[in-house]
Amino acid sequence: MAVFGLLMVACGDKPVPLRVEPGIAIPVSVNHTTCELTPLDTPLQIDVVKGADYFLLLGNTQTQSITVSLIGTAPNQFKLGSGFTWVQLTAKQGEIWVNDVGGAFIGGLVPARMTKQPNVMLISIDTLRADMFNERNMPGLHDLFARHGGIWTQARTTAPWTLPAHASLLSGLYPASHGVRLPEHALGDVQTLAQSMRELGYHTVSVNEGNYLAATYGLNRGFDWYTEIKPDLSSNDPRKSSLLDASITTLKHVIQTLQPAPVFAFLHSYEVHCPYLPHRDLEDEDGIGQTNWLLEHEGSPLSDDVKTKLKTLYEGEVRYADSLLTPLVTDLIHDGWLVVLTSDHGEEFGEHGGLLHADTLFEEVMRVPLAIAGPGIKPGMYDQVTSILDVAPTILHNVGGDVPLAWQGRVLPAPSLDVVFGESYYFGPHIPMEQPRLVSAWQGETKLIQLQNFSATDVYLFDLAADPEELHNLQGERAIERDHLFELVSAYLMQQGWTPESAGELTEEQLELMRSLGYLK
Repeated sequence: MAVFGLLMVACGDKPVPLRVEPGIAIPVSVNHTTCELTPLDTPLQIDVVKGADYFLLLGNTQTQSITVSLIGTAPNQFKLGSGFTWVQLTAKQGEIWVNDVGGAFIGGLVPARMTKQPNVMLISIDTLRADMFNERNMPGLHDLFARHGGIWTQARTTAPWTLPAHASLLSGLYPASHGVRLPEHALGDVQTLAQSMRELGYHTVSVNEGNYLAATYGLNRGFDWYTEIKPDLSSNDPRKSSLLDASITTLKHVIQTLQPAPVFAFLHSYEVHCPYLPHRDLEDEDGIGQTNWLLEHEGSPLSDDVKTKLKTLYEGEVRYADSLLTPLVTDLIHDGWLVVLTSDHGEEFGEHGGLLHADTLFEEVMRVPLAIAGPGIKPGMYDQVTSILDVAPTILHNVGGDVPLAWQGRVLPAPSLDVVFGESYYFGPHIPMEQPRLVSAWQGETKLIQLQNFSATDVYLFDLAADPEELHNLQGERAIERDHLFELVSAYLMQQGWTPESAGELTEEQLELMRSLGYLK
């Protein structure tokens, strides 16, 4: 039997969860304003708008039915079985009273007009390359977005590793502005998408897989409810390292409980991140898809056969993720949700002599999928250059919010960006480094990459139209374009945005998870 517990709403920005089932907490509030919500052992007064319609979340912790009486509403009595129920009512005056009922709780009041707002789902599939989002490897999701939404084929991330890229995704800011560049950084005093959605009256919830998504790093700013279902990515046991199915189940339960309240949900998964576990008819007898093997061989020469096998295992992970997410996204689109699918970065499989990510800015790592379906989105394929910075403004605009002036992204669809930047100040513990800095700039089809490490500097200039695989360095032949992009990069690096907060002392559990991802030794 479900176990029901105390229902409370926090004062200020500290939401207190409603526990509806063991291990699952649901955020509750009364109009997202300062209030105290207690068990109904005393009458409770709530200020409302006279004549307005509302949905009220009522709970019953008893095994038998109870009747909750209200003053100032029509209807004014509700019979409840055990559990929690949304009831619809009309306010007959400027305040309503919920009477003293032993065993009853109140869990939220939502204006009926808010239930007409589109719900929003933002999905980040960690480490998903742009060239994997196609009919072959993601047939379900690609077909859904091709039929019902827009697909942007030239989207770039801002950083090739999880923490700074997600800080950009959720804040609409480049790393040079939000300041999150190193593992010890946390997102500081910036206006996040979740905060903006909450100010519009949305319940903001996240189910993610932790590590650099942990609340320690500030990415929970603005979320009413933020939970981490943490995989062990050093394990070759899918029951420990593959948790997308569990994350989807949890999130669906949360959404079901919150509605009809408007919901902004953020789902993140490491499903296609290493280890690359064999799915369906694939095998990995040599264990080359395991995280430890990949870290040990990251800088070693690999045969074409090994690189092909690794990519095949990765593609199997991608198809598996597609099979789990397609039913969820199908239902969301059918129910009128605004749905966004993207990633924080891609993955290298020997294209430039390495594996994994974080230590290069080549296209296989920096190009990411971006697909949006739902209200306000015109279906089609878009080849304009865009960035994950554009996700937050597009979501907020399409639900009627005002985009903060500080955000650096745009509302899609939009013309191609004139210039796009990417950077990395951290290459991971498996790469020797001293004061590393990678920075890139795209302008049109021309791309500059500058690498500094151990006081040495390497410069690359590519013509992506003629050389999409970035094999021919033109920096010595096209000095005028190179120097122009250097000026743009210098201006970008001079940006002084918010100072990042300290991530603080990490727990042993967090450190162990980071080791399992290969971020710490």
